[in-house]
Formats: sequence, structure tokens, C-alpha cells
Amino acid sequence: MMSRFAIPVITGTILILAGVAHGLRSDRWGQHPDALAAAKRLSSVPATIGKWQSTEITIPPKEIKASGALDYISRKYVSRIDGRTVNLSIVFGRHGPIAVHPPTICFVGAGWNLHDSPVKHSFQTGDPPQKKEFWLADFERNSPSMTYIRRTFWSWSVSGDWRAADHPRIEYANSPFLYKIYITYGLTEAGEPIDELTEAFIEQLLTEIDDTLFESGADISLNSSLP
Repeated sequence: MMSRFAIPVITGTILILAGVAHGLRSDRWGQHPDALAAAKRLSSVPATIGKWQSTEITIPPKEIKASGALDYISRKYVSRIDGRTVNLSIVFGRHGPIAVHPPTICFVGAGWNLHDSPVKHSFQTGDPPQKKEFWLADFERNSPSMTYIRRTFWSWSVSGDWRAADHPRIEYANSPFLYKIYITYGLTEAGEPIDELTEAFIEQLLTEIDDTLFESGADISLNSSLP
């Protein structure tokens, strides 16, 4: 079981932040109090969810400075039942840079091969159930000893309505700030079905994320008080 999750966690996280960094070089973060509050809510996402315990993935300060991110979290959640892992990264920043540079650009640019075209996948959370839409794609990278395979989900949101936007920069043009989420885990074979235990955990994880980031109807769209 553990061998299928042997993909280096830090690699994916640095790739994610590198993508953000590329888009932020010509931008400056606003220091509006509501924006700072929205960013700080990231750290309140529960570290333990059910029988899954997380550890923080520390990104070197140099990488953080280069990205210019207002805030982010990056964690590895491990199941106490069977040891499977799911990696979570969420970045928060201005609409422009956060809306671009999906894994199909930054992962492929870093040497990962896209197994097939991304497809949309929906998770169901809450009561009554609400659809959370993500892009899904599998990436492969070969080494002299083995092939690493990483399944990646990604999506954007300003109010908990996670969407796999076709043109996020246009669709979120009215939102000065934006959350972007990545959920990844290792596979034995590209294209394999999503197993029920992992999907159930991701749905539980998304419920906790929404309850934390968007408590009391928090919204970072144009209708909010952000600049």
C-alpha cells in the first residue's frame, strides 16, 4: 500500500508555488484587512479530519518570497487505518495570477507527462448535497528505478462554490482575490478509478475547508468589501 504513495510530496508543492510565482512577478498584494483575514483563515483548516492526521509541508522562505503569496497551506494527510496519503495545497491571492498556471502548464513544464486530457469531476458535500467541481488529470514521470504517477484535482472559489472553470481569468474577473486548491495523491496505474475511501475523505476534507474559509457566508468576490 505504501509504495503507491511514494511520490515526493515536496516536489508537487514547489511546482504549485512556482506556478504562482511566475504569475506574481509583476503584481503587488493588497493589504486590505478583509484580504488579510481571508488569507489567515487558511491556517484554521483542521489538521486532523476523522481518522486522517496531517503534517505541514514547509516551503523554503526563498520560495515563499519568490511567489509573493499572501498566504497558503500545504499538508500531507495520512490515514491511520491503512497509511494512504492525500496531499492538500491551497493558495490565496489576487485574481489574475491565481486564475492561471494550472498543473497542465507548471507540472508539464517541470517534466511531468500529462497522461490524458483533463476531465471534470464533481464531489458531493453537505446536507443537502452540493456539487464541488474540479479538474482531474493524471501525470507521470519516469526515473531510472520506477515511474511515478500523480493524480491531481484543482479548482477555484471565492465563496465555497468550487468550480472547474474553463476560463478562470475571465469567469472570476469580478473577484479581486481568489482561492485555488490542489488535491493530489499517488496512483499505481494512470487512469485507474477513484477509490471510495479516498473520495469519501476528499469530500469530508472539502466540507471542513468550506466551513473554515467561508464561515458565515464569507465572500471575496466584487460584492465584498475587498478593493
